[in-house]
Order: sequence, then C-alpha cells, then structure tokens
Amino acid sequence: MIVIGSFMQTMELETALTLLEHHGIQSSRIVVVPMSGSENIKASIPSQTGTIQEKAFEIGIAVATALGVIGTSIGFSNRLGPLLWGLIFAFGGGLITFFIAALCMKKKQKHLRKRNGKARAGRRPELTVMIECEPERADWVSQLLWEHEAMAVGRMGENEVRES
Repeated sequence: MIVIGSFMQTMELETALTLLEHHGIQSSRIVVVPMSGSENIKASIPSQTGTIQEKAFEIGIAVATALGVIGTSIGFSNRLGPLLWGLIFAFGGGLITFFIAALCMKKKQKHLRKRNGKARAGRRPELTVMIECEPERADWVSQLLWEHEAMAVGRMGENEVRES
C-alpha cells in the first residue's frame, strides 16, 4: 500500500519522517518529491517551536520572577513581610500574564491562519511524500501524517499498483 501526503516544508514534516523511520519503515520506502515551482520558495521552518501554552508559560515565569522581586521589595515596608508579598506578586503576576499571553497568541494565530489561507489558496504544495508500507500499517501512517500538519493525505491500494 502506498500512502501519499502533501506538506509545506516545516519541522513537522521532518518529525513525521523521523518517526516513520523510527517505527520500522525503511528510508528506501519513503520518497520525498518537491513540487515544480517550489524551488524558488525558501524553507518555511519556524524559528521558534512550541505550543501556545509553552510560550505563554515561559512569558508568565519571566514576569513572575520580576514581580516577585518587586513584591519582595514592597514587602519590607508592609505588614505581611517580604516573603509573602514576593509570593503573592509572583503567583498573581505569573498567572495573569500567562492568560493574557495565551489569549494574545491565540488571536494572532487565528489572524495568521486566515491570512495564510488566503495567500496559499492558489499555491501548490511544496513537498509530496510517498510511503510504501504494509496494508495493516496504512491507517497508522495516514494518522501520523495528519498529526504532523499534512495538507492532504491519500492512499493507493495494492490492487491499484501495477508494476511494468
């Protein structure tokens, strides 16, 4: 069985190919074909990886650290003392920042998807990946491609493949 997927060139594609090889599909059974016209397009590998929650957490921790120091300084002149004020500022600031950053990044991601969707409407996929595998593994391979941001996935069964 041959499973075919269309991808833009990203780290997700590289991860999918690595997982396929790690799970026993030989590299000689995987073919990656650049589509015509895509040679002029630079690779769109993202400079930063990670989910929205991971990025928001990192921003929240950074702000929590700064606000913890400020809260500790304020605590020297207040009733509860520097330790409690530092913890209150750190926890409150980190939590609020996490939610604000996550909300902003989700809105930005939605905006970019809309904009990129319109820009990509007339473009062909950058890469096509063809994987020859056993029929029993075809569902797993298809699911793996979808999980790693394939634009389209198709299959060609054994009865449809004819050798010359």
